[in-house]
Amino acid sequence: MSLFQPYPDKIYVGLTDKCNASCIQCWRQGEKYFYDMDDSLVKRIITLLPFIKEIGWWSAGEFFAYEKIDWLLEELKKHPNVKHSFSTNGIDLQKYANVLSRINIGEITISIDGASEETLSTIRMGVHLENIINGITEIQKTFIQQNRKVPNLKFIFVGMKRNITEFPLLVDLAHTLKVDEVWLEKLVPHPSCNLEEEILSKYPNRETEMYRLAEKKAKELGVTIGHTNELS
Repeated sequence: MSLFQPYPDKIYVGLTDKCNASCIQCWRQGEKYFYDMDDSLVKRIITLLPFIKEIGWWSAGEFFAYEKIDWLLEELKKHPNVKHSFSTNGIDLQKYANVLSRINIGEITISIDGASEETLSTIRMGVHLENIINGITEIQKTFIQQNRKVPNLKFIFVGMKRNITEFPLLVDLAHTLKVDEVWLEKLVPHPSCNLEEEILSKYPNRETEMYRLAEKKAKELGVTIGHTNELS
């Protein structure tokens, strides 16, 4: 038996817990200090890139809020055989679309808790629907210009009392923007957020009704839909 084990094909990295938005359900509401991953560890991860196939830059923070994001993206460009995925609130997606189009990006997950500006901006302070729409449009344009496959684009929607009626409308928006997937996620607020009245389990059938309506619409429009928790 060999004493040496092969490198994993796929790894996930918690790059940062910093963010450039303030969401009403976020654990940051109860915290004061936020950090990036230690530089030495990030550099060690970069040395692994020649040996792996996929890496997910997933963390509790915003991918583009990492302090050395420009340096990191330049490093990723040097490893075209590695497929990358990350999540974002969409604020800086348009800004970085051009450099991303020169990286092997497999999937981008976009957090969006409303299908209207009025709803979205009151849940995710600092995020505007226009940011997300322009970012998606720019991503698609720049990848096509580079003759690269456009990444799989996925919407994640945290369902709550104030926004659940807009979930079916998000399917319409996904279809219009050519976003591949729409997922509904259960609200699990930080204790400091005082959102107990927003939790959908307090309103029997409301979540199921809206999800089923969205599901029917998604089938008609050819949009993939899912829920992070099973619905009865």
